[in-house]
Amino acid sequence: MHDRPKEIFNGIDESSRFVEPGRIVLDEKAIPEIGPLDALIRIAATTICGTDVHIFRGEYPMEKGLTIGHEPVGVIEKLGSAVSGFHEGQRVIAGAITLSGHSNACLCGYHSQDGAGTRHGWKPAGGWKFGNTIDGCQAEFVCVPDAMVNLSPVPDGLTDEQVLMCRTSCRQASSVQRMETSASAIASWFSLKGRSGFVPPPAPN
Repeated sequence: MHDRPKEIFNGIDESSRFVEPGRIVLDEKAIPEIGPLDALIRIAATTICGTDVHIFRGEYPMEKGLTIGHEPVGVIEKLGSAVSGFHEGQRVIAGAITLSGHSNACLCGYHSQDGAGTRHGWKPAGGWKFGNTIDGCQAEFVCVPDAMVNLSPVPDGLTDEQVLMCRTSCRQASSVQRMETSASAIASWFSLKGRSGFVPPPAPN
Protein backbone atom coordinates (compact mmCIF):
# COMPACT_ATOMS: atom_id res chain seq x y z
CA MET A 1 0.00 0.00 0.00
CA HIS A 2 2.91 2.40 0.63
CA ASP A 3 5.23 2.55 -2.38
CA ARG A 4 5.90 6.27 -1.88
CA PRO A 5 9.13 7.09 0.00
CA LYS A 6 8.41 8.06 3.61
CA GLU A 7 9.83 11.57 3.21
CA ILE A 8 7.24 12.64 0.61
CA PHE A 9 4.09 11.83 2.60
CA ASN A 10 4.10 15.38 4.05
CA GLY A 11 1.12 14.64 6.25
CA ILE A 12 -0.99 13.38 3.32
CA ASP A 13 -2.49 9.90 3.13
CA GLU A 14 -4.00 8.24 0.04
CA SER A 15 -7.05 6.10 0.76
CA SER A 16 -10.01 4.36 -0.86
CA ARG A 17 -13.04 6.38 0.19
CA PHE A 18 -16.71 5.53 -0.13
CA VAL A 19 -18.61 8.19 -2.10
CA GLU A 20 -21.89 6.47 -2.91
CA PRO A 21 -23.12 2.98 -3.87
CA GLY A 22 -21.15 1.87 -6.91
CA ARG A 23 -18.43 4.49 -6.41
CA ILE A 24 -15.28 4.23 -4.29
CA VAL A 25 -12.45 6.63 -5.16
CA LEU A 26 -8.74 6.92 -4.38
CA ASP A 27 -8.43 10.25 -2.59
CA GLU A 28 -6.09 12.22 -0.36
CA LYS A 29 -6.70 13.03 3.29
CA ALA A 30 -4.62 14.04 6.28
CA ILE A 31 -2.65 11.30 8.03
CA PRO A 32 -4.72 10.40 11.12
CA GLU A 33 -3.97 11.95 14.49
CA ILE A 34 -3.73 9.54 17.41
CA GLY A 35 -4.72 9.71 21.06
CA PRO A 36 -2.86 8.39 24.14
CA LEU A 37 -4.21 4.83 23.74
CA ASP A 38 -3.94 4.63 19.95
CA ALA A 39 -1.33 3.61 17.39
CA LEU A 40 -0.64 4.90 13.88
CA ILE A 41 0.05 1.99 11.53
CA ARG A 42 1.77 2.33 8.18
CA ILE A 43 -0.07 -0.29 6.16
CA ALA A 44 1.94 -2.89 4.27
CA ALA A 45 -0.93 -5.03 2.98
CA THR A 46 -4.66 -5.42 3.39
CA THR A 47 -7.50 -7.37 1.82
CA ILE A 48 -10.84 -6.78 0.17
CA CYS A 49 -13.50 -8.45 2.29
CA GLY A 50 -16.95 -9.56 1.19
CA THR A 51 -18.30 -6.83 3.45
CA ASP A 52 -16.45 -4.22 1.36
CA VAL A 53 -18.26 -5.57 -1.69
CA HIS A 54 -21.60 -5.23 0.12
CA ILE A 55 -20.72 -1.61 0.94
CA PHE A 56 -19.76 -0.92 -2.68
CA ARG A 57 -23.08 -2.33 -3.88
CA GLY A 58 -25.04 -0.26 -1.38
CA GLU A 59 -26.19 -3.35 0.51
CA TYR A 60 -24.73 -2.10 3.81
CA PRO A 61 -25.15 1.54 4.88
CA MET A 62 -21.93 3.52 5.23
CA GLU A 63 -21.19 7.18 5.88
CA LYS A 64 -20.00 8.99 2.78
CA GLY A 65 -16.32 9.89 2.85
CA LEU A 66 -15.17 7.07 5.13
CA THR A 67 -12.19 4.96 4.13
CA ILE A 68 -13.17 1.32 3.61
CA GLY A 69 -11.35 -1.82 4.74
CA HIS A 70 -10.79 -3.67 8.02
CA GLU A 71 -8.03 -6.29 7.59
CA PRO A 72 -4.57 -4.64 7.82
CA VAL A 73 -1.01 -5.72 8.49
CA GLY A 74 1.70 -3.10 8.77
CA VAL A 75 4.36 -1.35 10.83
CA ILE A 76 3.87 0.88 13.86
CA GLU A 77 4.67 4.42 12.76
CA LYS A 78 3.75 6.16 16.02
CA LEU A 79 2.44 5.14 19.44
CA GLY A 80 0.18 7.02 21.84
CA SER A 81 1.78 8.18 25.07
CA ALA A 82 -0.06 5.59 27.20
CA VAL A 83 0.63 2.56 24.98
CA SER A 84 3.05 -0.05 26.32
CA GLY A 85 4.13 -3.48 25.16
CA PHE A 86 4.78 -2.35 21.57
CA HIS A 87 7.43 -0.23 19.87
CA GLU A 88 7.67 1.96 16.79
CA GLY A 89 8.92 0.04 13.76
CA GLN A 90 7.31 -3.21 14.94
CA ARG A 91 5.30 -5.34 12.49
CA VAL A 92 1.73 -5.87 13.69
CA ILE A 93 -1.72 -6.95 12.60
CA ALA A 94 -4.96 -5.33 13.74
CA GLY A 95 -8.11 -7.37 14.10
CA ALA A 96 -11.26 -6.73 12.12
CA ILE A 97 -13.06 -6.23 15.43
CA THR A 98 -11.47 -3.32 17.32
CA LEU A 99 -12.92 -3.52 20.79
CA SER A 100 -12.48 -1.18 23.74
CA GLY A 101 -11.95 -4.08 26.14
CA HIS A 102 -13.89 -2.49 28.99
CA SER A 103 -17.55 -2.28 27.95
CA ASN A 104 -20.21 -4.57 29.41
CA ALA A 105 -20.35 -6.49 26.11
CA CYS A 106 -16.56 -6.96 26.02
CA LEU A 107 -16.46 -8.20 29.61
CA CYS A 108 -19.18 -10.72 28.73
CA GLY A 109 -17.15 -11.97 25.75
CA TYR A 110 -19.31 -10.38 23.01
CA HIS A 111 -16.54 -8.27 21.49
CA SER A 112 -18.33 -7.55 18.22
CA GLN A 113 -21.19 -5.98 20.21
CA ASP A 114 -18.87 -3.55 22.05
CA GLY A 115 -20.92 -0.59 23.23
CA ALA A 116 -18.27 1.48 24.97
CA GLY A 117 -19.75 4.93 25.51
CA THR A 118 -23.34 3.72 25.55
CA ARG A 119 -25.37 3.68 28.76
CA HIS A 120 -25.72 -0.11 28.86
CA GLY A 121 -22.42 -1.09 27.21
CA TRP A 122 -23.91 -2.88 24.18
CA LYS A 123 -24.21 -1.82 20.54
CA PRO A 124 -25.08 -4.00 17.51
CA ALA A 125 -21.87 -4.47 15.47
CA GLY A 126 -20.25 -1.87 17.76
CA GLY A 127 -16.92 -3.68 17.79
CA TRP A 128 -16.60 -3.36 14.02
CA LYS A 129 -15.20 0.15 13.66
CA PHE A 130 -12.76 0.13 10.71
CA GLY A 131 -14.63 1.14 7.57
CA ASN A 132 -17.89 1.31 9.49
CA THR A 133 -17.75 4.09 12.11
CA ILE A 134 -14.13 5.26 11.66
CA ASP A 135 -11.73 5.40 8.70
CA GLY A 136 -10.64 1.93 7.63
CA CYS A 137 -7.55 0.28 6.26
CA GLN A 138 -7.60 0.65 2.45
CA ALA A 139 -5.09 3.44 2.95
CA GLU A 140 -1.43 4.13 3.58
CA PHE A 141 -1.99 4.83 7.29
CA VAL A 142 -4.65 3.89 9.82
CA CYS A 143 -5.26 4.89 13.43
CA VAL A 144 -5.86 1.79 15.57
CA PRO A 145 -7.92 2.66 18.67
CA ASP A 146 -7.12 1.01 22.01
CA ALA A 147 -3.91 -0.34 20.53
CA MET A 148 -2.92 -2.58 23.44
CA VAL A 149 -6.15 -4.57 22.99
CA ASN A 150 -6.29 -4.58 19.19
CA LEU A 151 -2.72 -5.11 17.95
CA SER A 152 -0.84 -8.41 17.70
CA PRO A 153 2.89 -8.73 16.93
CA VAL A 154 3.85 -10.41 13.65
CA PRO A 155 6.59 -13.10 13.68
CA ASP A 156 9.52 -12.25 11.42
CA GLY A 157 9.23 -15.55 9.54
CA LEU A 158 5.78 -14.77 8.12
CA THR A 159 5.08 -12.73 4.99
CA ASP A 160 2.38 -10.05 4.98
CA GLU A 161 0.19 -12.29 2.84
CA GLN A 162 0.53 -15.19 5.27
CA VAL A 163 -0.32 -12.94 8.20
CA LEU A 164 -3.55 -11.81 6.55
CA MET A 165 -4.75 -15.41 6.60
CA CYS A 166 -4.37 -15.69 10.37
CA ARG A 167 -7.09 -15.79 13.05
CA THR A 168 -7.47 -12.02 13.47
CA SER A 169 -8.71 -11.49 9.93
CA CYS A 170 -12.44 -11.03 9.36
CA ARG A 171 -13.36 -14.53 8.22
CA GLN A 172 -11.57 -16.20 11.16
CA ALA A 173 -12.88 -13.62 13.63
CA SER A 174 -16.43 -14.18 12.39
CA SER A 175 -16.08 -17.95 12.70
CA VAL A 176 -14.50 -17.91 16.16
CA GLN A 177 -17.04 -15.36 17.37
CA ARG A 178 -19.84 -17.59 16.16
CA MET A 179 -18.37 -20.51 18.11
CA GLU A 180 -18.07 -18.37 21.23
CA THR A 181 -21.76 -17.44 21.09
CA SER A 182 -23.17 -20.83 20.11
CA ALA A 183 -23.48 -22.22 23.66
CA SER A 184 -21.67 -25.37 22.55
CA ALA A 185 -20.17 -27.61 25.19
CA ILE A 186 -16.41 -27.53 25.77
CA ALA A 187 -14.56 -30.09 23.58
CA SER A 188 -17.62 -30.65 21.39
CA TRP A 189 -17.32 -30.91 17.58
CA PHE A 190 -19.35 -28.96 15.08
CA SER A 191 -19.10 -27.45 11.59
CA LEU A 192 -19.29 -23.84 10.43
CA LYS A 193 -20.25 -23.25 6.81
CA GLY A 194 -20.38 -19.90 5.05
CA ARG A 195 -18.52 -17.17 3.21
CA SER A 196 -16.11 -14.59 4.54
CA GLY A 197 -17.50 -11.29 5.70
CA PHE A 198 -19.30 -9.84 8.67
CA VAL A 199 -21.55 -12.31 10.48
CA PRO A 200 -23.56 -10.68 13.28
CA PRO A 201 -23.87 -12.94 16.33
CA PRO A 202 -27.15 -13.77 18.02
CA ALA A 203 -28.21 -11.43 20.79
CA PRO A 204 -27.48 -12.78 24.29
CA ASN A 205 -30.40 -14.30 26.16
